[in-house]
Amino acid sequence: DESWPYLPIGDSSFYEAIKSSISKRFPNMAILNNEALYYHGVRYIGLTNPVSLIKRKLEVQKFMFTSLKNLLGTDYTTPTIIISHAPLF
Repeated sequence: DESWPYLPIGDSSFYEAIKSSISKRFPNMAILNNEALYYHGVRYIGLTNPVSLIKRKLEVQKFMFTSLKNLLGTDYTTPTIIISHAPLF
């Protein structure tokens, strides 16, 4: 519990290491670490933001806004599901 405030916000080798470990255990599952995946005409966006970082809300919001802006691009028509560990505020 004491180390939660030290978790990184945004893209980090820490989260990529976790993604790699989980992917090895579950090779048929897509792990989205601040990425988008298109499946059967639906776009899935996965954002990695620990819920405990609510105290750093503004920093998390800026990262989420930038990530979504980049991942959504100019595609306003594809149905999109956003999955995140933290609320989208």
